[in-house]
Amino acid sequence: MPLASHIRESPRPAVALVVSVLVAALAAVWSLYKIGLVPPSLTPRSAEMGAASTELVVDTPDTAILDLRQGTTSLESLNNRALLLGNVMASLPVREYIGRRAHVAPDAIRVAAPLTTDFPRPLAVTGNAKHTTDLLRSADHYRLSIEANPTVPVLYIHAQAPSAKAAAELANGSVDGLRDYLAAVAASDRVAPPQQVRVRQLGRARGGVINDGAGLQFALVVFLGVFGASFGLLRFLDRRKHRSRTTEQRESDLPPVTPAELPAEGPQDERDLDGTWLDFGSTDWVVDGHKPEVELGSAGRDRAGDP
Repeated sequence: MPLASHIRESPRPAVALVVSVLVAALAAVWSLYKIGLVPPSLTPRSAEMGAASTELVVDTPDTAILDLRQGTTSLESLNNRALLLGNVMASLPVREYIGRRAHVAPDAIRVAAPLTTDFPRPLAVTGNAKHTTDLLRSADHYRLSIEANPTVPVLYIHAQAPSAKAAAELANGSVDGLRDYLAAVAASDRVAPPQQVRVRQLGRARGGVINDGAGLQFALVVFLGVFGASFGLLRFLDRRKHRSRTTEQRESDLPPVTPAELPAEGPQDERDLDGTWLDFGSTDWVVDGHKPEVELGSAGRDRAGDP
């Protein structure tokens, strides 16, 4: 049935339509803003996502990449060290340094360590546990995905944040935070600078929005979904209430039936399908003008009064 005729048949279409629009509008506003009651406030929700990426090279103080005296053995050792540093970046101490650089709480940062053929699945890291509620807060999270090149000591860092600026700060902060952590460990263990590993960033990261306009699109979907559900529910309840009232009104309009209007029949008389009267009060039955002979058992004779 078309929507227009469906609305016209409703007993109160205007009320259901207005209530559905108000409920859908409130749900759409809630999808874009966090509504506070005490005190009344509207805090914008972050529906857009920003992304940024950068690369870093794990090198020696003498620059093994440019020094021709370095052999392939040194590069293999640096590859393993780069993979080690990629996994260290997922630990809580390094995330604390990254959070200071990116101005983000360490608990809000999720880091995916690099995968290898020996470990094709991510390892469980403290503070990186996934929950079902992360789906509702995916746009508010700060994520780092680290990939290790298997042939050269290069790490690829991909950052995701609520905005393009925050994503760039997170990507650059991951490199700066790793440097701060390595410097702190070197100072604590008294490692001389010529013996320390060097982390060289290949250009600063620049962020961009990967889902521009997602907030308005999500609000439109919420509005249409809530409007359809609320209007259908109100229509169902309204029509059900209207039908019950119509049924009660029809029953009240019918005239009452008195006992005098009922047909008078003997309590022990019955008529068969051919119109023949059957008298169950006696044993002399008449069927089609004949008296059939019926033999009663002992129980029948007792009921009929025979000895």
